Amino acid sequence: MSLCSTKTSDSFKLVHFNKPQVVGFVLREDGCTVCIEDKDDTVEGIVAMCRELTNEITPIEVKFGNMKQAFEFHPGFYPPPLLLHYDYDANKPVENSIIQHIHKLFGQTLPIGLIIEEEQSFDDIPLYEKVMEVHVDCTVTAEIMEYIHKHPDVTVLFLNEKLSVAPEVSEIQNVYIKKAEEFAGTILRSFNARSLFFQDAYCNNEDILAFLNRWKNNSGYQSLVFVSIDSETPLDSDAILSQIETTPYDETTRPATHIHHCPSYYGGSPWETDTKEYRDIRRVDGKLASFSVEENFFEFRVWD
Repeated sequence: MSLCSTKTSDSFKLVHFNKPQVVGFVLREDGCTVCIEDKDDTVEGIVAMCRELTNEITPIEVKFGNMKQAFEFHPGFYPPPLLLHYDYDANKPVENSIIQHIHKLFGQTLPIGLIIEEEQSFDDIPLYEKVMEVHVDCTVTAEIMEYIHKHPDVTVLFLNEKLSVAPEVSEIQNVYIKKAEEFAGTILRSFNARSLFFQDAYCNNEDILAFLNRWKNNSGYQSLVFVSIDSETPLDSDAILSQIETTPYDETTRPATHIHHCPSYYGGSPWETDTKEYRDIRRVDGKLASFSVEENFFEFRVWD
C-alpha cells in the first residue's frame, strides 16, 4: 500500500489520531520534531527533521504541496518512527510545507504550537505559519523573544525556564512565566493583555498596590481577566488591604465561584475557585473584580 494513498491516509487518521487537536513543532539546534496531540492528551511524534544530510544513503525527492525536496529517510529508534535529513535552504520552507501537508491529511486546519527546547541561533530558522502557542523549555534570551515576536498569531506563551532578560510580553494575550524572579514587577507593570501567571516571583507590597490602583482607576489593564502570582518574597496582606478600598463577598453582587478557562490549545481543565473569602474591588467604570492576597500568593479575577 502506498504511503501516499487515500487508504493509508484514512487508516493513519483513524488509528492514531481520532481527534487531532494541535500540531506541535519541537525546535532543536539541529532540526525539529513534528508531533500531533489528540483531545485525549495522547501525543505522538510523526517525524523528526534534521537540517543536514548524512550522505550515508541516497536522498529521495518528495513533493509536499507545490514544493519538492530531496530527503534521506532514516528509521527512528524511538518515537517519532521516521527521521528526515535534508540540505537546509532558507528559501525552501520545508517545515511549513509539512504543516500544509498535515492540514490536508486531516482535512482541517489545526492550531500550530512551537516548543523551543534548546538555545540556538535563529538566523536561519524558518518562521512557522499561524503559530498560536509557544513553549520555551530553555533559558529565555532576547534572541528567543525576538524570534517569537515574528509570529504575530501567538496568543499563548509559556516561559518555563530562567529569564536572562525581561521579556516583552505585554501584548501576548495569555502568558505563563514559571521563573519570573526579579523581572516580575516590571512585567506586571507593563502587561496589557488577558491573563498572566507567575511562579517564583519576587513581588512586594508596592507592586501589588500599584497594580490594584491602576486597574481601579482604569488607567491600565483594560483587557485583563486573570492574574495569579506565587511570590517568593512575602506579601503583607493587612498592609495592602489597609491602603485600598474593598468590600467583602456579597451574594447579591456576584457568584461565589469563579471559573477561569485555560486558554492552552494543548488542553487544560477549567480552574474553578471558591471566592467567598476574596475581597471585591470596583473599577471607576463599574467593572467588578475579586482578589486574594496572602503571604506568598496573590490572585485577581475579573467578573464578566
